[in-house]
Amino acid sequence: MPFDRRESRRRLADRRKGPELRPVEEGPRTQEEVNQLRSHLEYEMWMLKETVDYLALHGQRVGESDMNAYLESFLLHATTLVDFYFPFDPAVREDVIAEEFIPQWSDHVDLSDQLRRLRENADRGLGRLSYRTLELPTKKQLAAIYEELDSIRSRFELLLKTQEEEQPPASG
Repeated sequence: MPFDRRESRRRLADRRKGPELRPVEEGPRTQEEVNQLRSHLEYEMWMLKETVDYLALHGQRVGESDMNAYLESFLLHATTLVDFYFPFDPAVREDVIAEEFIPQWSDHVDLSDQLRRLRENADRGLGRLSYRTLELPTKKQLAAIYEELDSIRSRFELLLKTQEEEQPPASG
């Protein structure tokens, strides 16, 4: 279900809010909440792919304002996904994380060195003044990061579907 950019303005405004989810302590996730999460993850992957494609196509224009904006957007969407799948401290947070949907998620994945470096670079260079500058990843690095996050998303979706199939149907 790809993200449709032609949606009405109201639906786009609703999408910007992100999923309206309650803390997991309040009970199991509803199918509507799972669908909202899927939609949000699809949006993050779509934006990541768009920024990767742009940076790969225009990478020779390093230092121009649009390149800086796309680099920052790439880092934002990539680290949003990394933080969802690999939170710093699952016990102390306000963000929605994968383990709320798949309790044994951390048994199925490990944070790679590539994604760890990405998170560190974004943390040092986004949203604050820093002595470090953001460096444009190579086309190969961009593609590798996208492919790894897409693979993790596919694994997450497979486990989510398996979990849904194992749950008894809701009585009504």
